[in-house]
Amino acid sequence: MTVLRLGSTGASVREVQTALARLGTDAGPVDGRFGPATARAVERFQASLALSADGVVGARTWQALRLAQDSVRVNARFDVLAKEGLARLGASDISSSLEGRAYADGGTWSRTFERREDGVTTLGRATLQGEGPAMRFRLELERPSVSGTDRAVADFADGRWTVTKRLLPHLLDGKGEALLRQEVTALGTAAAKAAFPTATAVEVRFGKETLERAALVEGVVHGATVHALVDGVRRTCALTVAFDPDGSVRGAGATVEALEPEDAPSAHVEWSRGGWTVRPFSFL
Repeated sequence: MTVLRLGSTGASVREVQTALARLGTDAGPVDGRFGPATARAVERFQASLALSADGVVGARTWQALRLAQDSVRVNARFDVLAKEGLARLGASDISSSLEGRAYADGGTWSRTFERREDGVTTLGRATLQGEGPAMRFRLELERPSVSGTDRAVADFADGRWTVTKRLLPHLLDGKGEALLRQEVTALGTAAAKAAFPTATAVEVRFGKETLERAALVEGVVHGATVHALVDGVRRTCALTVAFDPDGSVRGAGATVEALEPEDAPSAHVEWSRGGWTVRPFSFL
């Protein structure tokens, strides 16, 4: 991969200038000449991602430029599909809560969001896989009610939308709160240590509504967060735990990211009866 710096010329420089322009960073004219304006634009881009702002386009900056362009493209597609999905679910008023960024986990892009209104929190998750005719998109909404949880799903595949809605009972109807807390805490601690074996001072915290809205989606507990120190770096982990109808744990997943610095490694961990799997990822 060509290293570019002040004075470089050619097609690779035009590629960098074009990428910066698409990302909203003014690099001057797209002329294939790496002049002072392009160097300043590269420095601003590097600084925005906590990279070394030296104005040189090396391997890390090339990778960041390409990932950032993917992020812009995917997030634009998310906006269109999510708003259409919300309309089909009769929840267009939630569109203002869609702000945020999708993150890449393997071949799947995901975005989560929530909206609180009149004391009730609606949780949402959108996932996007594939390109072109093979593209698959899913939008899930969960809203607690007195008798359980109203779950609505809008799927887009093969050029058409499919909508399903149903009411799910609460997990706490069959499992006591103390036991639920104990199981979720154990899995949260294990998730942090699976992602980063040197994690210390691990603490699992439950939001005010975590257990109130337990089992919102087919026996899944949302809302618990794990906090830990890894080699002096603060980490936070959003935890999801899935239960079978009989109350046994079916699986767990956690997105473990650094609160600071921004470029510290992050990971997604999953537990099934076969054990833990760990996949590093990057927020874009």
